[in-house]
Amino acid sequence: HVVVTGPAGDPEAQRMHRRALATFLPRRVVQRITPENARLETLPDALHSLLTDPAKVRGYVCIGTSCDLPAATDAELAGRLTR
Repeated sequence: HVVVTGPAGDPEAQRMHRRALATFLPRRVVQRITPENARLETLPDALHSLLTDPAKVRGYVCIGTSCDLPAATDAELAGRLTR
């Protein structure tokens, strides 16, 4: 499960979202959350507790019930997605 948060027009959030969609990850789920569409109750419990401010640009990568530390940049997210 990959979630990218941040304002709708934020260039870094848009890069992170495009990367999450373009990276080959079998059975992946990618969600883009903005402050305007934040429905945090739809997220897995492990991710819900990490995501405190949907206005901050962050990328979250979770597998099962374990989530990696949030990525603040596209480069950080790229590293987490390739592990």
